[in-house]
Amino acid sequence: MPETAENLPYWKSEEPEVLINKALQIKYYGEAGALQLTMRGKDNQGNSYNKKGVNLRKHILQKHPELLRTLAEIFTDWYDELPEDKKAKALEG
Repeated sequence: MPETAENLPYWKSEEPEVLINKALQIKYYGEAGALQLTMRGKDNQGNSYNKKGVNLRKHILQKHPELLRTLAEIFTDWYDELPEDKKAKALEG
């Protein structure tokens, strides 16, 4: 079946919000309810590349609210452990 605007995969039909640092790439597709987390590495020549990652889908996690709640608690705890200056920096960006 040829691709049309109606049947394109979300990663082809939506421009994600992207955050990248040396170790992690995050792509958030708000309309599709998808969050892609990818670890980054360097090859022998020093070039950055994306390693395998994980895709979290809202519609799947909402079918298992205990998993979604646990993830939310983990991220909240990690954020709460940050020093206040790092929290302030996160709010700026």
